[in-house]
Amino acid sequence: MQFLTAVLLLLILLFVLLLPVIIVGVIWVLAQINVLFSDVKEGQAKVHLYNKKFKGCFMSYSGHKFRGDNQFREGEVDEHRGYIISDTKPTDADTNPVWEKFTVQKIHKSGERRGETYSGTGYRRSETDEEVREHFEPHPWDVVRLLPGETEDNSPLSQIPIFGGFLSNIYWIGIWPFGQIHTYKMRWVSWDYPHTDTSVTSAEKQPIPHQEEIDYVLVQEDVYWVKIPKAETREGIPVDLNLLLTLASCNPYKSLFKVERWVEATTNQAEADGREFVGLLKFENLFGDKTATAEMLNENALQELRRFRSQYGINAKLVQIQSLDPAGERGEQYRELSTKKYEAEQLAKARKIEGIGEKSYIQDTKGTEAEIEKGLHTTLGKDSYKALKMGQGSLTTYVEGGGQAMVAVPASKDGSDQNKTKQSSSKSNRK
Repeated sequence: MQFLTAVLLLLILLFVLLLPVIIVGVIWVLAQINVLFSDVKEGQAKVHLYNKKFKGCFMSYSGHKFRGDNQFREGEVDEHRGYIISDTKPTDADTNPVWEKFTVQKIHKSGERRGETYSGTGYRRSETDEEVREHFEPHPWDVVRLLPGETEDNSPLSQIPIFGGFLSNIYWIGIWPFGQIHTYKMRWVSWDYPHTDTSVTSAEKQPIPHQEEIDYVLVQEDVYWVKIPKAETREGIPVDLNLLLTLASCNPYKSLFKVERWVEATTNQAEADGREFVGLLKFENLFGDKTATAEMLNENALQELRRFRSQYGINAKLVQIQSLDPAGERGEQYRELSTKKYEAEQLAKARKIEGIGEKSYIQDTKGTEAEIEKGLHTTLGKDSYKALKMGQGSLTTYVEGGGQAMVAVPASKDGSDQNKTKQSSSKSNRK
């Protein structure tokens, strides 16, 4: 009898000791399916609903917190201060020292040179505090960086002694079905290595389409691929332009409830503006200087994204040209001919190394090279062929692991866009 009593007491003691562990385990399991609790992973935010109405947001993002009020924070005005830009000389440019000259790429909008680019003189000055406040309005659910002395918005469960550290990213959402986490369908195309759950299946990055029902918003940066097929240049030559947009939600409430499918809305806008931008330029100007093209693309075609930050809580962090190529039948002919030209050039180098001699190579391939050059001229037309000869290699598609590097245009030091001007008007420009 004493033995049974001792065993029973031991079992009770073990149960008491293990009970907290069991409770923590049950909470963790329920949090994975958003029942009673919800688990928020690093770099994500979730929207809490109660009786189908917005109640608040949960976030796990190191070094960040929600604003919590409608007030500007220390140094925030300077962080978002950009430029006022004028394409023409302001009337007080000579007397007001706030104006400074700078060189800017412009596009001829009319006349015989319509569609051509040129370097011109612009004028700019820093925005005043009042002008910053016109395009940036604080909101309680803005994601902001921690200031000295501030702490992250951890779950109240993290205050539980001993076991609180295991529950720091788990939040109480209420009794189902009243308390819920908002879920929504989202479609997007990522730029990544093809992979399964356990391994990478290709050594080259490529566009990967997704369509999922998800319960979170990414507040950390992610890269999205945008295809702009057969956009026509000023002369009507079709080109394929592919972009990489680095985006993040800077306000989960706005991203989910102020616009339908926030990522898709952003990429759709980028596609429309990119197509419009290509239509402004002649082929030779589009391909002549890829760095200038990327800068103008950021300045013109993507300027609609600037309003997305304040209206929809979407922050465009980086704009990249992933590839830019002639499209359709012309593009295919161009690629064929340029491949033949490359092979002929490599053969010339090989013959020279082997000691056969350049003279012999010229005699053997004179007809072939002439045919290639003639084919390029016929395929691309006079202006396009001229652009090719002006900058050999500028039409090369970016290849992961080799080829030319992508042209990256950072939006600004704080993630907002560098410019907020069209070529024909003066608007604010983000640093």
